[in-house]
Amino acid sequence: MSTARTTGLLLMIGPVATLVVWLGLWPALIGGGETPAEALAELLANQQLSLILGTLGTLGMLSTFIGYRMLTGSLQGDENAGGSYAQIAGMLIVLLAAVSLASSGLQYGVMEVGSEGNFELAAILQSGSDNIGGMEQFFWGLATSLIGLALVMQKKVTPILAYLLVVIGVVGMIAFFDFVEIPDVVGMVMWVLWSAATVAVGFFTYKAAN
Repeated sequence: MSTARTTGLLLMIGPVATLVVWLGLWPALIGGGETPAEALAELLANQQLSLILGTLGTLGMLSTFIGYRMLTGSLQGDENAGGSYAQIAGMLIVLLAAVSLASSGLQYGVMEVGSEGNFELAAILQSGSDNIGGMEQFFWGLATSLIGLALVMQKKVTPILAYLLVVIGVVGMIAFFDFVEIPDVVGMVMWVLWSAATVAVGFFTYKAAN
């Protein structure tokens, strides 16, 4: 399979798998603990299922990041308009993937020490997992905007789709700062929009390879 087709498939499958797990299966089967204590209790009460779903959700997220990293690789080069934007975005994507994996690793640690009855350490690890990505939103927004700009300049997808990525990224960066009050539902909508836009980018990438 060609690199472009693999990139397209990752960008189409990754976001869908992530949404299905974290917005569908996890709340329905594990729970939607509103406080850290509730989330920890739900995690420890369903350790095996939490491990399976957490692994699938992480795999979906990493697939998306890998797809975007491969996409930015194809957009780079001094001969390509916006190639430097794609290069910067690609480096940020690698860092975002590392943070995502670190958060999942801490969640695994929560289940390990929690199963041994060390709930105090489990709570500390849970807090670390929740907060290790504290800066992730800003740099995710920056990477998304840069990818959108590179796609605009290289005309790889429809302009509306490319500009949508730019807008989503800018909103994500703005929402990171505390002085901007944005309801949680808006953040959820932006996540779904980003996922839909990512799937669309994957479709165009896969189609162009045929």
